[in-house]
Amino acid sequence: ARSPEPNAESLKPLAKIVKELDTGVGIGYDGDGDRAAFIDEEGNFVDFDRVLAAYAAHVVKKSGGGIVVTNVEASMCVEKMVEAHGGKVVRTKVGDVYVAEAIKQHNAVFGGEPCGAWIHPRFHYCPDGILSSVMLLKALEDEDKSLSEFIAETPQYQILRENIACKNEIKYKVMKKVGEGLKTIFPVYKEYSTVDGVRLALRSGWILVRASGTEPLVRLTAEGESLKAAKEIMQKGVTLVKKLVGEMKR
Repeated sequence: ARSPEPNAESLKPLAKIVKELDTGVGIGYDGDGDRAAFIDEEGNFVDFDRVLAAYAAHVVKKSGGGIVVTNVEASMCVEKMVEAHGGKVVRTKVGDVYVAEAIKQHNAVFGGEPCGAWIHPRFHYCPDGILSSVMLLKALEDEDKSLSEFIAETPQYQILRENIACKNEIKYKVMKKVGEGLKTIFPVYKEYSTVDGVRLALRSGWILVRASGTEPLVRLTAEGESLKAAKEIMQKGVTLVKKLVGEMKR
């Protein structure tokens, strides 16, 4: 049996079947079926962020606007697609329970995380991979598009991740100083959030710094409109966090 994690590697056999049988779409689930991953008609694994953004835009378009909820780690392509159709994006902590709570609080039209966990408030407030498959197939039918065409308008940005070793006893002290440090090195920022760690939205990308809840690490995620932009953002963030870790050790 394949790994229960539905990713590009574990779904290679499914991708092969999609091509051999010339089917329109392939769908894989995680172990308990609350997350779905998709293979397009060419046998390509569909990026989680892009299909989330494309489907969110579809829901907003059909609803004539509305709020979409996602977490702090999702790509900025979600905003790009949702805002283009008059919608708004609200970001939460990582975890589908936080997404569900925010959907209720903001009366959102849709919510999901870039791991394939989607919530459809018209029906219920739990992530549901089986329902998500049906809803995506309905969207493809409504728009008369193949899956590759459906996500074609969604931009693909570059996301980088790095972990920095930091003892548990100082990692939260480091986090207390990260916010002001990021504002200093990125003075022209668009949005500052402490919903989950510290997240700074910039003109050409964003950076997120979070203390690991289980390991002696500080985790950095950066996204840029280009790989060069993502690397520049990440490098500045890594330099700052390493400096703060060094100061706390003294």
